[in-house]
Amino acid sequence: MTQIDDAVSEYLSELEAEAELAREDLAELEDHMRSLVEELRATGASTEDAIAQAKRRIGDPKLIAREHARVRSPFGAKLSRARAWSAGGLFLALVVLNFVMFAGRSSYFGVFVIETVIGGVMGIALVTRLAWARAAVAGFLAYSLVQIGIGMILNGSWAYPEWMFVVLQLGAFAFVVPWRRGEIGVGGYALALVVVMWVGASWVISFESRNPVFTPEVFAAYGAHVASLLAGVGIVMRARWAAVMAAISSAMLAVAAGFVFDVGLPAEVEHVRILLVGNVIAGALAAVACARLSWRTARTTLGSLRGFAS
Repeated sequence: MTQIDDAVSEYLSELEAEAELAREDLAELEDHMRSLVEELRATGASTEDAIAQAKRRIGDPKLIAREHARVRSPFGAKLSRARAWSAGGLFLALVVLNFVMFAGRSSYFGVFVIETVIGGVMGIALVTRLAWARAAVAGFLAYSLVQIGIGMILNGSWAYPEWMFVVLQLGAFAFVVPWRRGEIGVGGYALALVVVMWVGASWVISFESRNPVFTPEVFAAYGAHVASLLAGVGIVMRARWAAVMAAISSAMLAVAAGFVFDVGLPAEVEHVRILLVGNVIAGALAAVACARLSWRTARTTLGSLRGFAS
């Protein structure tokens, strides 16, 4: 490596130690620094002086990191106020509509209430421009829209009131989906995977009433729910124990998978079994990936509550 390469590498390492910048941001800063050094050398400055002046012009790594933190977090970039308020409003409307339409028909009302509360918290967090909420909601909406699409194909119809949910979900998704590479960080993708884990367990629990015995598989689904929720909290706190919770959720979902082959379904809705099996398997695989990503983004064993302000 040349002297310039060493200087650039050292400067970028200092930046990465202060803030989690996207690869695109680091590449842009590297190009800018190299260009400055070459321009200064062309004016007659020595390599050492050119490097020193380039560092001063770009700025101190701590100051750059502090400025970067205003618009980005370990979970990705913060939404603009317009996008955050639009996404939050549509998502809260979705939560309210879901509660009004299905509260009386839920076979697992306790979990339904918990999901409604979590949805409300996510909507409010979106409005306040918290990056971790943006990532989690983006993951939920993407996964939900895929499931609705598959369900409609298998069912062969566009059922009411599904079209209202689709409209609200598509609207909110348009505001939270990344428009550029690097908008959602590794921690954000880990949170998106938590959604898949939670949904997989929810599908098993939703069919509990069809099974006359509270089996170990159903008990495991409840355990996966708890582990998934704790994993999500741990990821936001950037704690290493989040990876442990994700691994436990994966094991619980693997146990719960035995339930999906025993649940009785009428022949006319046999397609529901396909969704049930797919969601449980997807949840178990997502938990494995989540464990790996959450370990990568963790900073301490216990984590910090400061992550909730990110």
